[in-house]
Amino acid sequence: MPTSPIPQTWYAYLLALPHLGITGSPYYVLVCALRRIGLKHTQFARASCGTIRLKLLKIGALVRASARRIKLAMPSAFPYQAEYRAAHTALTAAAA
Repeated sequence: MPTSPIPQTWYAYLLALPHLGITGSPYYVLVCALRRIGLKHTQFARASCGTIRLKLLKIGALVRASARRIKLAMPSAFPYQAEYRAAHTALTAAAA
C-alpha cells in the first residue's frame, strides 16, 4: 500500500459514500487510508473496516456546511471523541 497521503478533500467524501451507494473496494481503500494515517496511534489502528464505520463514521452529528468548511457538532456523550480528534489532527498534518 502506498504511504503517500490521500488529498484531504477525499476524507470529506468518505462520510457520504455509503449514502451515495458507493461501497466495496473504493470505500475500503479510503477507510484503510484513514486507519493507516489518521488512526495510527489509537485503539482503532488494527480495527476492521466495519468497526471504523460503525464507531467513528456512523454517528449522529449535526452537520453544517458552508462554501469553505464542513462543521460537525458531536453529541457530548460520543464515546470516541478523543480518537476522532486524533484522526482529524493526523489527517490535517498529513495533508499539509
